[in-house]
Amino acid sequence: MAEKTLASLKTNAARLGARLGENLAEHSRDLGLIDSFASGTGGGSGKYLESGAVVTTAGIDETKKLLASRRESDRMDGLKRVVAMMTKNLPVTAFFPLVTSLLAPTTPLQARTLISLYIVHCAATAPELALLSINAYQKDLSDPNPIVRAGAIKTLSAMGLDDIRSLVGMAVAKGARDGAWYVRRASADAVTSLWRADPTSDNRNSLLPTLIVLLNTASPLTIGSALSAWEEMCPTRWDLLHQGYRKWCKMLMDVEEWGQCVVLRVLVRYGRTFFLDPATTGVVDPDAELLLKASEALLQHMNSAVVSAVIKVYYYLAPADRLHKIVRPLLRLLRSSPEVAGVVLEDCSLVAEQRPDLLADHISEFFVRFSDPLLTKRARLRILVALANPSNIQVLLKELLMYVKDVEDDFSSAAIAAIGTCAQRVPSVTEDCLKTLIKLTQSKSDAIIAQAVLVLRSLLRSSNFPKATSRASIISKLVGLMDAGKIKAPTARATVYWLVGQFANEGLVESVGPDLVRTSAKGFAEESDASKLQLLTLSAKLLVLSHLSPLTPHLRTLSLLFTYLTTLARYDLIYEVRDRARFLKGLVAAAGIGQGQATAKMGLGEEEFRRGL
Repeated sequence: MAEKTLASLKTNAARLGARLGENLAEHSRDLGLIDSFASGTGGGSGKYLESGAVVTTAGIDETKKLLASRRESDRMDGLKRVVAMMTKNLPVTAFFPLVTSLLAPTTPLQARTLISLYIVHCAATAPELALLSINAYQKDLSDPNPIVRAGAIKTLSAMGLDDIRSLVGMAVAKGARDGAWYVRRASADAVTSLWRADPTSDNRNSLLPTLIVLLNTASPLTIGSALSAWEEMCPTRWDLLHQGYRKWCKMLMDVEEWGQCVVLRVLVRYGRTFFLDPATTGVVDPDAELLLKASEALLQHMNSAVVSAVIKVYYYLAPADRLHKIVRPLLRLLRSSPEVAGVVLEDCSLVAEQRPDLLADHISEFFVRFSDPLLTKRARLRILVALANPSNIQVLLKELLMYVKDVEDDFSSAAIAAIGTCAQRVPSVTEDCLKTLIKLTQSKSDAIIAQAVLVLRSLLRSSNFPKATSRASIISKLVGLMDAGKIKAPTARATVYWLVGQFANEGLVESVGPDLVRTSAKGFAEESDASKLQLLTLSAKLLVLSHLSPLTPHLRTLSLLFTYLTTLARYDLIYEVRDRARFLKGLVAAAGIGQGQATAKMGLGEEEFRRGL
């Protein structure tokens, strides 16, 4: 007896195992696992995207057979093939009757999703065909399943057909009063779609009652979509938000994370519009206090976008003594992925420019990393310059000197410009910065030399230039580098010509000025257009200044050089150079300086000459 019972149990176990194996194989085939693993693709639906899988005549006929099959798995396979053809921008309108015939109350949700994708696609290319499916979706609006009702609203609003706009508007208005939050959220998203399809005042007036209902009945799961629709359609209708402000602050912790971003963004705008600045009044508005308390815990949120939104709330609405709360969250986001760090650096840049005291103690967090992309490096550099102060300037200058050696010339140039900005922000280190920049002019890189010369020009013109340092000595060093052929960049050469002319009164007329014009005149034809213009202007300035100083021994030389340069410029290909030469020649002649009077006292006396100028 016991043996028979044991044999029966073994038989039943074998049958059960076989049945389970068949079911598992059937489900694996439905998911595409068997074929994919057999082919080595390792995915479920990747085979549908393979080139030539369904685009042949035989493949299209097979797809139609699958769509007309009685087996649910075959119909799903056919729908996936059609969607794969859509992604390749292939014509799929031939399948429309078969696809729409699959819409029935018993159609699974996954199949409904694929059918909706197909119909929305056809609405853009064949709107007359898409209209044939409207009746089926109208029936879905009354389906007991809220997911089906929401799907119908999403599909109808996504079609964007003018012929059914009023019908969709009524469906959205009905969905806004639905008892299921999922349907109400779909209605809020549909309001945005309808507004984008027709952004007119008449359409706004027709959608506004629905939006008001959505805002007044908003729950934690729908408020994000409702406020997104408000932002899109009527972002200045603040009267629609007065009633719900406190309610939304209290439900903020229960809102889903992306909805929290929308709510915080809208409430910050609301607060900046209606609340008084605590920095001027010394008192925090009670409603602002409510928002600050409701959002404080979200500073520890896992979603970086939520944390960034809360940081903006505190930065714009909190009093100064609470702004320290945003520092650690900012630095935490800075250590996350490169994409998030790139966005957060823009926020840090704003804070560093307006409230550098908040981040000055954490300057090392913004040091540039070798692996950072160029945009991130530039953003970090802007922040470092904004945080410069007497206590950290020496550390910062050492760091900037390291950045000058970067392999990217653009970033090296930006680092040199940052050195000049630091000198202007902290005048006590201007002399050190000048010495550093002069050393950089002896670099082997033309880009570094050119940028160093440009930064020197801005410092030489600055009101913070140290009195103990001679401008003439620095300019003389630059002229020496030009004579040695080390300054080759066109912008740098033009800058040196400009500097000599601008500060010629500081002894440059008697020292390096005439010799610079003489040596540069030899290669006038090879100079850039900007350098030619500056060299012509320099020669005219030196000639005039030497005439005003009778003791200058270079008057005849400068007169001959000026005549030589203007003659060359007369035949230059660039009309601006020709015009500049003609203008300067006429100006000098009108002032009484003639070519034949170079060795004698000029035709006009000094006082008359000055009046002539």
